[in-house]
Amino acid sequence: MATPDRGLRDKALNIINNVGNYGPLDATIDSYKQAADYADDARKYAELALSGVSDLETQIEKVTELATTVDSLEVKVEASFNKVTSLDVDAVDGSSASAVYDKDANKIHFTLPKGADGKDGTNGEDGKSAYQSYLDTTTDNPKKTESEWIASLKGKDGVDGKDGKDGANGTNGSDGRSAYELAVIGGYTGTLEDFNNLNTKSLDKNQNLSDLTNVASARSSLDVYSKEEVDSDITNLNSSIQTSLSGKAAKGANTDITALSGLTVALSVAQGGTGGKTAADARTGLSAAKSGANSDITSLSGLTTPLSISQGGTGSSTASDARNNLGLGSVATESVVPVSKGGTGASTATEARDNIGAASSVLLKSLSDLVSSIYISKTPSGYLRIPGNESVPSGFLLQWGVSAGDTTVYFPTEFQIGCFGISGTVQASLANYLFTFMYDNLTSGSFNAHPRFLNNTANPPIIGTPSESYTWIAWGV
Repeated sequence: MATPDRGLRDKALNIINNVGNYGPLDATIDSYKQAADYADDARKYAELALSGVSDLETQIEKVTELATTVDSLEVKVEASFNKVTSLDVDAVDGSSASAVYDKDANKIHFTLPKGADGKDGTNGEDGKSAYQSYLDTTTDNPKKTESEWIASLKGKDGVDGKDGKDGANGTNGSDGRSAYELAVIGGYTGTLEDFNNLNTKSLDKNQNLSDLTNVASARSSLDVYSKEEVDSDITNLNSSIQTSLSGKAAKGANTDITALSGLTVALSVAQGGTGGKTAADARTGLSAAKSGANSDITSLSGLTTPLSISQGGTGSSTASDARNNLGLGSVATESVVPVSKGGTGASTATEARDNIGAASSVLLKSLSDLVSSIYISKTPSGYLRIPGNESVPSGFLLQWGVSAGDTTVYFPTEFQIGCFGISGTVQASLANYLFTFMYDNLTSGSFNAHPRFLNNTANPPIIGTPSESYTWIAWGV
């Protein structure tokens, strides 16, 4: 039997006291304590079984051991008390355990604290939508789109229902008004007898309605005016028209219109206007130039008087007079001004340079480029670039410098296309020593230098790196 820890033993003491207080009358104190020990062991194993042991095999082992202990407990309790016939165990909220003897039922009831609640399970996966279920189970080929599938859920229209039975006949309406009553409502003022006689009488067209009993009533019924009323309306209308036309101009050519201040659209040239609302637009419409200094006038082909020198002209209508007025000498008539008169004596640039002994601009530019291409530095390094041509735009590049030891040497400027070669000389002169210069890892911007010496008089010969500096020169484009 497992030995309980101190906390479980303390709870067992409470059980001992409970059993001692509520045990059978013919039992001894030793029997109470013996039963309490059994209850203590049963409670401990019950707590272990309810403690949330995660290992399944351990749970099965503990529960099996608990069951065996409880079975043994029932037998031992019966042996100790004789009258105890059963026991039961309840799990309740709380942290303490107890045991109570029911002497009427000859039963011991154990109350044990519940274990902690287990963790909530993880949420299940979301169920499929109705449309996804359709996609997973349908045999349609091709499968419907979601909008097509939703539309397919609508059933066909049902057939029209049968016509209902005719309703019951309505009640008769009230009697309508007589013709005379309707005539009175419409404005008729005669008697019923006169109204009835209307069906037997007819008007004579030659009487011009003079045979009517009541002419005014007839006009009112026909909604017509009398001659007097019409004449009055015509007179009033004529007066109104004359009032409306007062102050208006006559149609066509007339002298009534003296100003057009209310125009919103400019009169066109064809209408006697300018077609513009501004002075500039008006001049444009009339093809007129602005007065004073302006840029509207581009030629003066219609002049009959030559413009004076003060007006920007020559003051003459002939070339010779114009030259004289402008103070031009005879050189103005030379097609090619000779060198003796300050010209070049040539009509082409090449001939002109030859005549005055000048160099071409291309040559001058080449010399300028050559001079500007020379890189001069305060250090021993430098380069010289000779301008190229269409085949080699970058030109020829010569670079030089001074270094020492095995090192990476960087060119003063990068080669545009590449370096063609490098030569180096160690600045040393020692008897029995031979010096050489090697390089590798050549790029457009640098190379690795490797100077070496050989002492062939030593035995064995000595090869090493000189401490002296060396000069190098590289060429390329």
